[in-house]
Amino acid sequence: MNSWTTAGNVNPVSDDADNAIMAGSANIDLAASISQCVELAGASDMRFGTSLKSDLANGDSNLMVEYYDTTQCTGNLLDSKQSVKSANNTAWIDVLLDSTVPANSISAQITVEGNAAQSPILMDRSYFIKTNSTIFSSGFEEGAQSVCVQNDNGVGIE
Repeated sequence: MNSWTTAGNVNPVSDDADNAIMAGSANIDLAASISQCVELAGASDMRFGTSLKSDLANGDSNLMVEYYDTTQCTGNLLDSKQSVKSANNTAWIDVLLDSTVPANSISAQITVEGNAAQSPILMDRSYFIKTNSTIFSSGFEEGAQSVCVQNDNGVGIE
């Protein structure tokens, strides 16, 4: 989780979407968020995906992508896409947010935000991809960036 930026109470936990032995996920508390700035390298159509599970009871999470005209997610905000995604406490759910990158975009901030009025959210297997190319992926495998690819249904898998 060291490469992620957090706001509020976000902690590593051992629950893992793939039941990996040496892995875990991020527990995003109520009204907290976790984000990552990603350099786009000329991408046009992007998919932000992650696996979510509610920590205590069913809940919602907000997936967001903000596009900027300079590196390190600074400069002018060119566009913002967001979508509320549901999670339940019995199984991991793969969720997606597709978007078209605005012209002149250099970097993007990807964010998962917990709902302030519901249960904490667990997050694992996050990725930001363009067609046939991974821009960023993270499965919280001991702090390392893990390999993530897209399956036939358009879902990111490690």
